[in-house]
Amino acid sequence: MIGHDTERRLAAVLHEHAEAAMSQTDTYAQHELLMIGRQDDPGGGPHRLVATAVAAAAVAAAGTVVLWSAGSGDDQSSPDPAGTGQVQAVAVADAFVHALAAKNPHGASLYVAPGHEPWAGWTASVRRDIAWEVKYDLEPCAVANGDGPGTRVDCPYSMHLLGSAEADAGPFAGICKVQVVDGKVVWVENTDAAAVDGSELSRYLIDVRTWIAEHHPDDLAFLLAHEQDLAHDDWTRWTDLWRKYAAEYVAAQR
Repeated sequence: MIGHDTERRLAAVLHEHAEAAMSQTDTYAQHELLMIGRQDDPGGGPHRLVATAVAAAAVAAAGTVVLWSAGSGDDQSSPDPAGTGQVQAVAVADAFVHALAAKNPHGASLYVAPGHEPWAGWTASVRRDIAWEVKYDLEPCAVANGDGPGTRVDCPYSMHLLGSAEADAGPFAGICKVQVVDGKVVWVENTDAAAVDGSELSRYLIDVRTWIAEHHPDDLAFLLAHEQDLAHDDWTRWTDLWRKYAAEYVAAQR
């Protein structure tokens, strides 16, 4: 569940580390290191969640290990009366995030309002979670204060990704904020540990990405492709390389 807002923050951190990383990579890899985080978000959403956990440090415009990103939130339904539908909203949000954590976008889509996307490119973010082998530990969801129609439900979580458990890093904490209107999800926003510059998650993502730039520069551009831009035939190779290099990174730390 890595947010798009987090991507911008991580980009700044990456630039601080770029000079050291560049001294260990070839010219092509240096260029890719400097470009991370500079691509525009084609979805226009303010956040990218997966797990969104994980995107900017490892993928140029990817987003969050997913879990998630934010949609527009422009639903025109009137707010629920105080207390009405809150129990249902919590149940819907809980079922939605459990489906996402289980890498089941079809199951999650059953809770999404017609004509809405939780965030732009959310199904591709779930596939990225699969590639990065993101593992979520979900806590109970609860009603939270917030502006907008319907009910906002906060669903805390912690996660491991890209071999972080084996590398003795993490788990990394975050909150998935789900807006529910009339019993359906209309948008999702994620706040994760990487939103704090210099957090453990930020450092881990930077370390993994820099290691790949040093040891596998020829594959760097492909791995940094935005998951929404990947052709269908590229997903298998993209997934295999991320898993292979994450395992190599973990082995190198022992």
